[in-house]
Amino acid sequence: MSNNKIKFTVESQYQFYLEKIGIAEDQMGDLQKIEMRRAFMGGFGQCIILMVSKIAALPEKEAENIVIDFFEEVQNFWHNQDKMQNQHLTKH
Repeated sequence: MSNNKIKFTVESQYQFYLEKIGIAEDQMGDLQKIEMRRAFMGGFGQCIILMVSKIAALPEKEAENIVIDFFEEVQNFWHNQDKMQNQHLTKH
């Protein structure tokens, strides 16, 4: 998804997330769909609350460093998930 095609809705970001992780809603069971959407919306909502109510009030450089730290933490999470997935696949 290029920058000029980004839709600024939570639903479009959810769909983009599903695309990014390679899961289509029609491939999920009903419970998985509900829980996946709840987890995404909860995380997305918490991030918005944090950004608007806390981080925005900080000095610019401090806020920037926090956002960079968040980005790196998420990036590391996905990197570790990929490693765990690869280890799991090589065991079977």
